Amino acid sequence: MSLRSWLLLLGLSCCWGSSFLMIDVALDAFSPIAIAFLRIALGAMFLWAIVFARGLRVPRSLRLLCGMGVGGVLITSLPFTLIAWGQQQIDSGLTAVLNATTAIFGTLLAALLFKDERLTTPKAFGVATGFCGVVVVIGIESLQHLDITSLAQYAVLVAAVSYAFGGASGKILMREGSPVVHAAGTTTCGALLLLPFVALQPAGLQDLLAVDIRSTVAVLWLGIVSTAIAYLFYYNLLRAAGVANLLLCTLIIAPIAIALGAFFLDEALTLQVWGGFALIAFGLVLIDGRATRAVLSHERARS
Repeated sequence: MSLRSWLLLLGLSCCWGSSFLMIDVALDAFSPIAIAFLRIALGAMFLWAIVFARGLRVPRSLRLLCGMGVGGVLITSLPFTLIAWGQQQIDSGLTAVLNATTAIFGTLLAALLFKDERLTTPKAFGVATGFCGVVVVIGIESLQHLDITSLAQYAVLVAAVSYAFGGASGKILMREGSPVVHAAGTTTCGALLLLPFVALQPAGLQDLLAVDIRSTVAVLWLGIVSTAIAYLFYYNLLRAAGVANLLLCTLIIAPIAIALGAFFLDEALTLQVWGGFALIAFGLVLIDGRATRAVLSHERARS
């Protein structure tokens, strides 16, 4: 990858890595669905301001409009709501570890949909290792008996699957137009999809008027940094470096989220979770393939 792509990757990882801490803070005053809605709506307003300031043209092709609608569900409204709901029951660091499985699900999906993304033996081994890591993180007991904690973990895994489908749909449907327009359209669709559900809550739209300073700052961060700026990085990186290089992001996000959770929230992951994360990370390294190729090249050079 180019230096620009590496900087985009690091920026995206920091934006998304910080989101788990901010969701935890925002939950003090807002419901999960309100957090998701406000995050997406704020992001959309910020992004449209950039679109109009730059005088960018908004394409009206059916493919792009479909891509925005699908993306609004798969990479904003559904996963944001599920992750916020899950974090009511589990720590931010654990949420980030489970979210790292996005790349594993994405690899399987890409192999099914794209001819240039076939499932090689190293990738297949990486996927299997990653799923073993998920089992370790969740625990055999949680797989056998459902409770609110295990449901929260499954919700985060469903969000990871949603992200994977969203990445694939973006590659298929959103090949034209500016990345800023893509991000603005996607977040707008996501906010519109969530608005009726927010209005139907027991507290209705009053939930959006919470004035807790810490939670409000957290929501602003989620909207501007973890959504608007993050998706600017996301679509630029997707175009410049492709889906495969986005896998590296999942390796960086989890350590950032774990460090922030430990520093600001006094969270401590169990050895079981660390062991599972190690397996997931190793699986992602195998899927990425760069480390494996470097070792093989080194061995060939020595011989």
